[in-house]
Amino acid sequence: MTDPRSDLAARLMALAARNPPADRIEWAAAMRGEFATLDHGRLSWATGCLAASLVWRAPGEASYAALLAGGVYVIGWGMSRLGWALFERGLLSVEAGLVLPLPTLLIGTFVLALLAGLARPGRAAATALVLGLAPSLIGLALGAGPLGTLEAAGAPAAVALALLTGLAAFGAVAGAWLGARPPQHA
Repeated sequence: MTDPRSDLAARLMALAARNPPADRIEWAAAMRGEFATLDHGRLSWATGCLAASLVWRAPGEASYAALLAGGVYVIGWGMSRLGWALFERGLLSVEAGLVLPLPTLLIGTFVLALLAGLARPGRAAATALVLGLAPSLIGLALGAGPLGTLEAAGAPAAVALALLTGLAAFGAVAGAWLGARPPQHA
């Protein structure tokens, strides 16, 4: 029977060395190599390696999280309020103020998901779910948001959720595809 701490150490080490940033690939390989030679202290070594890998990834993860949070805010509140804000300033008629949020919501969802897909090509599914569902679910809890905009256009809530999530998925996958393509040389 294997020691449960050894299994935990192996899992932590695998997590620490998984997909390191390009400038840390050699270091991750060295950490794995050192781990493989250890007879004692494997759990503490793996824990330290995991902590180091989290520090490597923190700046990139923070910017991705900020992009998603900003996207949720823009989609959930900004897009649905745009028409009203322009109407209040006398820049739109009432009719245009009621219609404008719909295309801006749809285009905005796609564009924000595309940008997030470019930033993190390996996270297209997470991007689609966060940008497709979160603004609507938060809006439901607050009694406003993108679902209200789509329902005002005559779409049932389930169709509206599917539409927003589908657009976010399309944008995230397109961004991931564009972000993963090798550069073209002339």
